Amino acid sequence: MRILKDGLARADGRLEELFSSTQVGACLIGGDGRFQRLNSNWENCLGHATDSILGKTFLDFVHPDDRRSTELATAKLQSDTTVRFWNRFRQSDGNYRTLQWAASPADTEGRICAVALASAGGDGARVMAGAPSVDAVLDATGLSASPAELYRSVVETSPDAILVTDLTGRVLIVNEQAVLQNGLESADQLLGLNAFDFIMPEDRARAVENTRLTLETGGVRNVEYELLRRDGERMVVELSASLVRNPAGQPCAFIAMVRDITKRKRAAEAHRETEERYRSIVETSPDAITLTGLDRKIVICNQQAAALLGYDSTDEILGIDALDLVAPDERKAAVEDAQEAFRTGSLRNARYGLVKKDGTVFPGEVSASVIRDAAGIVAGYTAVLRDISRRERTLDALRASEERYRILYQDNPSMYFTVDADGTVLSVNQFGAEQLGYEVGELLGKPVLGVFFEDDKRDVAEQLAVCFQSPGEVHHWEFRKVRKDGRVIWVREAARATRDAKGETIVLIVCEDITERRLMEEELQRAREALENKVERQMVRGRAYGLTFRELTVLHLVSAGSSDKDIAEKLGISPLTVSKHVANVLTKMGAATRSEASARAVRESIVD
Repeated sequence: MRILKDGLARADGRLEELFSSTQVGACLIGGDGRFQRLNSNWENCLGHATDSILGKTFLDFVHPDDRRSTELATAKLQSDTTVRFWNRFRQSDGNYRTLQWAASPADTEGRICAVALASAGGDGARVMAGAPSVDAVLDATGLSASPAELYRSVVETSPDAILVTDLTGRVLIVNEQAVLQNGLESADQLLGLNAFDFIMPEDRARAVENTRLTLETGGVRNVEYELLRRDGERMVVELSASLVRNPAGQPCAFIAMVRDITKRKRAAEAHRETEERYRSIVETSPDAITLTGLDRKIVICNQQAAALLGYDSTDEILGIDALDLVAPDERKAAVEDAQEAFRTGSLRNARYGLVKKDGTVFPGEVSASVIRDAAGIVAGYTAVLRDISRRERTLDALRASEERYRILYQDNPSMYFTVDADGTVLSVNQFGAEQLGYEVGELLGKPVLGVFFEDDKRDVAEQLAVCFQSPGEVHHWEFRKVRKDGRVIWVREAARATRDAKGETIVLIVCEDITERRLMEEELQRAREALENKVERQMVRGRAYGLTFRELTVLHLVSAGSSDKDIAEKLGISPLTVSKHVANVLTKMGAATRSEASARAVRESIVD
């Protein structure tokens, strides 16, 4: 608080200076209940320009529900020196703000001097009684009766500590707030002490210098010191002091207003520490991080963000609309996502095309959280940006791999099975299930031996056991399987034991239906046996031309019109061997051609 500026002679002038320098809302209300004087803090606190409410009735600004309690409180001014109360006061925007009031009679004309302090709650200010007299200050300043009363009201109702000391620093007068601020019970515990003793040693030299400046210039404003309370607790204060002169114009005292700003300083320090930690995290993070305001303008970003977006420095990004970093066709979705983040508080892993400085677009992923101010109001967004180009390529490769797998496994015209060590079917492709007349789900989790022919199951189990005992080796076998409809088919299987993703040993089986081939082989076998029976009967009658059993068999087939290839297939020998047998037959029979040998064999009843 600034009091009694040097050189002012009139008490009214000193009072005006008091109103203009105090850091709370101070006002003078006339006996008719209208504002007569206000300081500038009304505009700072409630948004009202001073000129806009001068002459208006005080109660008109009080919330209707609080007017009765306010009237009752001010009525007590007739008997009480100071009255404290709270109410809700209308701001310039029409909303109401809770204020704590302290009011005192200003003079015998019914005027009231009051100060107001914004409050977070409605429980009012604590009533403090026994305020020490300020008559000594009034005598020293030479104020006339009416301004003196006004001055007394301001001092007694001030939410800040006020002290008067002599020129050596000895405390002469204090208000109630000074007593409370120092953790004491009465003013007597402060009176007579030296104010410099409350200042921490490291600040005393500066305090002495500021005292000298006050003597020379008349006052100092908003000087910070660290003080030591009587209970040993430290506190940070903001002090404003003025020089007091006697009627002869000689310096006689100092008057100081002391505001405890410990909480504010701690909050500011905590804020700075938080901001430093945040900046440290941002700068050291391997991710690209940006901070934007509600207008979407980027106000902070790290070097990783600049590099990600193709900028040389962070300064180039600051001020850019964050929406301009999103591909044009995805900006509508980005705006909707931002609105959702505003509502819920966060956004996770949103995928957008992000635009680099040179205009190229790359796939990006954005996660964001809202930033709230001290009042809990959303003030902006913090976003983490990632280039997911590599991930996208990996996913594309995975999708391609899965497609190849689908083609090779699911759509392959061979039957594929995987079986665990217990012989349970882990997987089967669609073709494999269809070949056996089942749906895929009907085979999964079932014993693989369940689809084999009963007489073959034991051999199949032995083959699987051998396969599991020799991982990596390929094993082949042919067995019969039974379709769901009961029909038996022959299959040829290739199997190899390997390890799955969990490290468990499994067997991959590739199965081919060879039923048609097996039926053909059986038919050939029957034909071969019938032919050999004929040849044996002929051999009993005698060996014509000295032909061997095999040569006589070949002669039968040549006579039937079979080619060397057909004969080879029927007898299970190579075409070259057949050619040699044919040559031997022609030589022994003295025939020039196959036709001649065939005709002679039929004519001589060597063949049927």
